[in-house]
Amino acid sequence: MEDIEENGMTKSQRDYVVEGYCQSTFRSRTYSELATNYIGGRTTRELTFFNPYPPYIVRGEGFRIFDVDGNERIDFFNNASSLILGHAHPAVVKAVQAQLVNGTAFHGPTPWEVELAKRICEGSVNRKDEVYQQRDRSGHDCPQGG
Repeated sequence: MEDIEENGMTKSQRDYVVEGYCQSTFRSRTYSELATNYIGGRTTRELTFFNPYPPYIVRGEGFRIFDVDGNERIDFFNNASSLILGHAHPAVVKAVQAQLVNGTAFHGPTPWEVELAKRICEGSVNRKDEVYQQRDRSGHDCPQGG
């Protein structure tokens, strides 16, 4: 009987899974090989890399992602939980499209960041106090009042 590895599989089970992955991700392998010429570590997102190479994603919809090879997967990572509504949620797409005509990345504060902070803080008095305490620890002036 084979020994169980740290990942909970035997070596032959792991080899079988990796072989199947490699057979279904030829284009991802090609992009990974090309990336070695331009990107250290073959990806700009270290957490997404795994051997032999990660799938190269081209589209997301809800909780699903699709790679360059046409494979569909469930996205358990959801961009470190920042995509709570999933990929390409219609309401988010509509809001982003509306904002694109006005610009998207400004070197200065915006009314929208204040509105977001207000909504977060008003959701819980304790959360509001935590925001102020965090600002105190950061060395920045704390807002007056509260």
